[in-house]
Amino acid sequence: MSLTVYLYNEVQGIRVGEFEKKYMFAANINNFIAATIAKEAGIFNVLWHPRRNGFQYGRQIIDLLQAGLDHMQKNPEVYYAIDEKHGWGLSSEFLKWVNEYIEACKKYPDCKIETF
Repeated sequence: MSLTVYLYNEVQGIRVGEFEKKYMFAANINNFIAATIAKEAGIFNVLWHPRRNGFQYGRQIIDLLQAGLDHMQKNPEVYYAIDEKHGWGLSSEFLKWVNEYIEACKKYPDCKIETF
């Protein structure tokens, strides 16, 4: 399973009324256990389906992602067990990825979120 997240601004295009997306941040997590870890940390819907859950901008998800990150850091044994159960992919990689995403949301709080 893979997830790519983007933070972007819409900018006026060449033709009147057309907009282009200017990407400020992009990150991909290609990790078999990423979804399992995100569910355990309570941030799956924020990461995989932000718009469906009412989140459009980076600033709207900072606190939620931080809470999930805090949970991962305070309960490493839960996430190590997930690592061992699946046999590949590391929760530590996912933790770094979430931290990078939080920092990008802080840097670009007014950018829109897009996921694939």
